[in-house]
Amino acid sequence: MKGKYFTINGILFGSVLSFLLSYLGAYYWLFDYFSHFRMYYFFFFIAVLLFSLWKKDRAKVILFALLSLVIGLEILPFYYPPEEYPDTERLKVGGINVWSSNKEYQRVREFIEKEDFDVFVLQELTPHWEREMAPLLAVYPHYRMAPRTGNYGIGIFSKIPFKKIEELYLNEVDHLSFLAEFDFNKESIVLLGIHTVAPVDANGFKIRNSEFKRINSLVREQRKSTIVIGDLNCSGFSANMNRLTKETGLVDSRYGFGIQNSWHTQMPLVSASIDHCFVSEDLKVTDRRTGPNIGSDHYPLIVELIRE
Repeated sequence: MKGKYFTINGILFGSVLSFLLSYLGAYYWLFDYFSHFRMYYFFFFIAVLLFSLWKKDRAKVILFALLSLVIGLEILPFYYPPEEYPDTERLKVGGINVWSSNKEYQRVREFIEKEDFDVFVLQELTPHWEREMAPLLAVYPHYRMAPRTGNYGIGIFSKIPFKKIEELYLNEVDHLSFLAEFDFNKESIVLLGIHTVAPVDANGFKIRNSEFKRINSLVREQRKSTIVIGDLNCSGFSANMNRLTKETGLVDSRYGFGIQNSWHTQMPLVSASIDHCFVSEDLKVTDRRTGPNIGSDHYPLIVELIRE
């Protein structure tokens, strides 16, 4: 019985410790991973709180009530009802990580045709995926593709003509991003389509965070409406992600629409929101959702915007 007691308390101690360490994600890559699962901590802590109330364990009630409150205050803004906006022209933007090993080409094309995006960014574009996108180019005649044999190819496709488009390297690694400018409602919008490095170790963590700094600089240089969209390989609860939004003034498109976990489609019980869309304050989000399973390990991202 004593061993069972220590096991349960060991699990509780481990969960609380990993949760607290997630706030130190700016300093160590593994701590940053813990921030991916803030929602799971919340539900687990609520369950422990209810059990502690039943058992009349005052110390645990206080501890897990406080922890639940802390997380609840972080989560709540994502679930405030979104504002209502006038029925005006909307810009529909997509972020699609197709997964380089995905062979569901037709399913992806059908999804894109159904959603009828104005512009979308496609990540993990391989030479094979480049060929498979050919049937869509009549609808999306304005495009740029940079396929790679690994996971960091990228493409941008638009119905709207580009005023300009730049190829950017956010770090010393051969991971390309696109900075495109186009008109919407007779005014310019700048869209940065990105796929940052996965922080699977200390080096990847360092590179990804350096990419965030470069994104900060690029966004601050703009004097136009701005959209940043793509697979950022980072939870929205990460200290590193929070720094990006605070320093640029960009708004998380999830506000009012929920957390919307986008990865991993094959492990829904440990999924996280790592595909993001951030917009400048003059752009208002009228709809934001994740799409269906298209054979990728990510769910696609769908965002509709108006200019206020």
